[in-house]
Amino acid sequence: IDMATNSDWYLVASVHNNAHQQRQRQKASQNTFLQNASHELKSPLMNIQGYMEAMEDGLYEQSKASSLVVKECQKLKVLVDQMIRSSKADVVEEEDIHPEIIDMVSFVQDLKSIVPSKLNFYYHGDQESLRFDRTILQVILDNLIQNACRYADTQIELIYQVNDHDITLMVKDDGAGIEPAVVNRLFERFAKGSQGKTGLGLSIVKQYVEVTKGTIEAYNDGGAVFMMTWVTEKMP
Repeated sequence: IDMATNSDWYLVASVHNNAHQQRQRQKASQNTFLQNASHELKSPLMNIQGYMEAMEDGLYEQSKASSLVVKECQKLKVLVDQMIRSSKADVVEEEDIHPEIIDMVSFVQDLKSIVPSKLNFYYHGDQESLRFDRTILQVILDNLIQNACRYADTQIELIYQVNDHDITLMVKDDGAGIEPAVVNRLFERFAKGSQGKTGLGLSIVKQYVEVTKGTIEAYNDGGAVFMMTWVTEKMP
């Protein structure tokens, strides 16, 4: 069949090829994720095994070994929780998104609970409300603010701006800024800075920003800045 002259067959073949390529990319992404995940899970599990063996050999007292095991279990729980979030973000479709009117002042008040008392938290908003999926917004801002908490010196800012054709949300801190070693891999899974935990938080943020038709960029300006933008007419 002459594909160049038969537009119907060409269209069918093109759709099929695109679908096949997408499946191949998804498969490759899943394989990479599983390889990285198995490595990240192995580390705390091996530490737990090591502490228990050291206790049995009399190298650690039971109370000390138990305390170390509890810490490793906490790390493991955080990692597993983030992996679940990441896998959920992978399969979110537009029909799974349920926008609602969110009172931002009240919403931000709840976010303050995750900010340590040693840091100041400031919120600046152009409007009192935002139409967005509450669960997705919670995941996005939880991850960004927790990340900022690990690097900020004295303060974190959340800025909500409403423009003529888009809205922006910015999370800023006054720390040393994004480290050169991770700047090009910032939103990749398991890419971690010096204070990073699971290496999944920012990749989850990017996944949810993009599934809601937004974009995200990060740069340094007196500290790290994460800016998300949604064109109003494209938002779910």
